[in-house]
Amino acid sequence: MPAKPRGKHIALDFGVPGLVLDSKEPICIVDNEDMFPDACGCDPQSTIAAPLRLGDEVFGLIQASHRQPHAFNKESLQMLQSAANWAAIAISHARQLQETRMRLRETATLSAINQSLNETLDLENALQLIADSTPKPINNVDRVVIHLTDENEQILYPVIWSGQPHMDTPSLYLNYGEGIAGQ
Repeated sequence: MPAKPRGKHIALDFGVPGLVLDSKEPICIVDNEDMFPDACGCDPQSTIAAPLRLGDEVFGLIQASHRQPHAFNKESLQMLQSAANWAAIAISHARQLQETRMRLRETATLSAINQSLNETLDLENALQLIADSTPKPINNVDRVVIHLTDENEQILYPVIWSGQPHMDTPSLYLNYGEGIAGQ
């Protein structure tokens, strides 16, 4: 789970971050002189910032500031850009790892379901396995319900559930054409 954001929220098109994200290029401001409003509350006079970029995708920036004007030079900006490049690579690797883990969970879940279906002809057990396995590859699932149609009554009724064990809950019975069943 990602960490909660800390600090002040700044619009993507605001000040130094806005310039960097728009241009996708690093910038160096050696003497702020009220060029940008103080978003951080630290009254920076010098700022350098570089995009976190891989190819054409920019997914953030790294920014350094100082209270004195002319605190940074070309070498400072190059070092910050190097740090931004390494951070972008680390973020990309973390995203790929997360995606790979998600795909592995999906594959393992589907494999278990497939194996169960091949081993049993018991529909109730097979449906229960599917309901119990569905939350594994999908984040934030509290309950899974498998409904079947009753065309005479024009409803969908719950036959298998995983999560909350309240089968008599009226909200589990869905009328055709209404709410999620209508969609």
